[in-house]
Amino acid sequence: MISVRADPLTLLATLALSAHPAHAGPNEHPNPPRIAAMMNNDNSIPYYPAAYDETIAIGSTDRYDERSSFSSYGDHIDLCAPGSYIWSTLWNDTYAAWDGTSMATPHGSGTVALLLAREPWLDVELLRARLRDTAEDQVGRPGEDTPGWDRYHGAGRLNAHAALAAGDACALALTILDSPASVAPGEDLVILGELRNDCDDPREFDLVLLDATGPATTSNTLYEGAARPIAAGTALRREVVLRVPLGAPLGEYDLSLSASLRGIDLASASFPVRVE
Repeated sequence: MISVRADPLTLLATLALSAHPAHAGPNEHPNPPRIAAMMNNDNSIPYYPAAYDETIAIGSTDRYDERSSFSSYGDHIDLCAPGSYIWSTLWNDTYAAWDGTSMATPHGSGTVALLLAREPWLDVELLRARLRDTAEDQVGRPGEDTPGWDRYHGAGRLNAHAALAAGDACALALTILDSPASVAPGEDLVILGELRNDCDDPREFDLVLLDATGPATTSNTLYEGAARPIAAGTALRREVVLRVPLGAPLGEYDLSLSASLRGIDLASASFPVRVE
């Protein structure tokens, strides 16, 4: 158990769950995914950044799911997305339909953003695998879109719905195991909380907040730092000691604990406390 007593001038304590070395920082992906266009030269010449190994490379298809006539191809392509006659915003508050692998790539980027909003623990290779595993195969020209991966369509045409549906949105669960119903100014409020992982795989968090609303409103960071893993089927249980100031306004407070990863809320729990 780790408990930290707050400065008596604040309503809520600051709790460090444990010490970790600095990394990219909370709410930042340690290895942000890079999604790049294959280029528009209808050849297999590698262009960068699409040809980098760590990049998810996207080609273009038309309304018939066939490779766009301009879309480059090659051994580094991951998948395709619609990129022919795509409407978009332009300068001077206008719109137009354009062609290009640069019009296809945002479909992949948007799908990755949706995936990370639901599953912020996914790394680049898991994102790549999800996009490729759920792509629509053999929907283009039979001579190019052959079964499995091919150098013209990659794994196939992006299917954002299938990519999201294939995910595991199981997240952490946060429970308040013990908290008093009331506390007097100048006394300690002791809270016992548990952050549990009932998922089949490890889960991480990089930020824990404790907020209070009522006659006074405060927000304190209990943990902020390197992504902290919790193994499947295990839990972190911590005791937080809050020193209520002598001058704290009396009345009913709602206290809320929340855990997040890279800016995405994973779990929360709230409870009432009366200061009297």
